[in-house]
Amino acid sequence: RPRKTISWWFISLLVLFLVAGTQLSLFISETVTPRNLVENGDFSQGNIGFDTHYHYFLDDYGNNQSFCIIANPTHGTTFPADKGDYGDHTTGEGLMMVVNGSSDPSAVVWAQKIDVVPGKRYEFTMWISSWFADNPAAIDVRFNGVSIGKVDAPAALGFWLPFKAVWDSGDAASVNIELFDVRPADIGSDFALDDISLRLLK
Repeated sequence: RPRKTISWWFISLLVLFLVAGTQLSLFISETVTPRNLVENGDFSQGNIGFDTHYHYFLDDYGNNQSFCIIANPTHGTTFPADKGDYGDHTTGEGLMMVVNGSSDPSAVVWAQKIDVVPGKRYEFTMWISSWFADNPAAIDVRFNGVSIGKVDAPAALGFWLPFKAVWDSGDAASVNIELFDVRPADIGSDFALDDISLRLLK
């Protein structure tokens, strides 16, 4: 009687199926949980929940290294006249952090300390736009003092650009998230932030 053999193509197909299935399982298992760990990440509550080295103005942005929480950059009365006219990222009618850039790259634009679970992965997301065209800002995102990525503010006014990164907490039980404008300028480097979030991956 002839010996039964398993063809190489069948073995290859089986291995490919198992590998693909494992990768698919890993991909499906890592989903973003709905709870945002960042307090007031959409700025709907105004100027609370975060730290900054920038100077706060109630309804306008002042000189360099200042900010306000408003619904549209045109609501500020300070120069320049040709600033962007647009709404926030969340709904188009909410609030955003409108920033008049600094010449000091060590100044913290936005920061918040958040409790995390050691040994877990987290997804960080934020949205940035430019409200004045000269010298678009460049934001460095740092977790516990270590950069996890940089994003250039868009050259086009009023366009919301996302930044997204995955961070592994390792042994950390908390994370200090800091945003720095690393392209300082006396004129320009004017931007807005909205919908900052940190969510657990499961």
